Amino acid sequence: MLFEKSADAKTIEAILETADVGQTVTYQAISTAIGRDVRKFSLSALNTARRGLQKEKGMVFGIERNVGLVRLDDAKIVDSVEGERLKVHRISNRALDRLSKVDFSKLDEKARKSHITASTQFGVMAMFSHRTASKKIEGKVNTQSSMQLPIGETLKLFGAS
Repeated sequence: MLFEKSADAKTIEAILETADVGQTVTYQAISTAIGRDVRKFSLSALNTARRGLQKEKGMVFGIERNVGLVRLDDAKIVDSVEGERLKVHRISNRALDRLSKVDFSKLDEKARKSHITASTQFGVMAMFSHRTASKKIEGKVNTQSSMQLPIGETLKLFGAS
């Protein structure tokens, strides 16, 4: 089945699409357009519209608390991902903590493999999402290139050969 945006999501997307970089679109304006409080009754449509515009048009919106959405410029887009880095770090550490509570000796072969795989993946995510990892990577980045560091080169920063 193909995903179809709701009428609210389409309306919100149309409003947000007219925003210039740096412009704030208030929750009040969005609520008026859809005929109800967007924050109480249509958050999923608001999120669908934001994701759609980001994916399809390259338009990124941040949140101005209790006011509305603001279309971000390039520098603010870069700044906005810090919250996601912190979130990944916290979630990874929580998952590792949960996995550390398991009595490994009571697991069957399949569950042991799953445990080791998950521990490894979350361990890597926790390590690379730490602030000190960011500093290490920043020291190696060439700002004259918009290319991200190759994975092999990044791993070498952390002692991999």
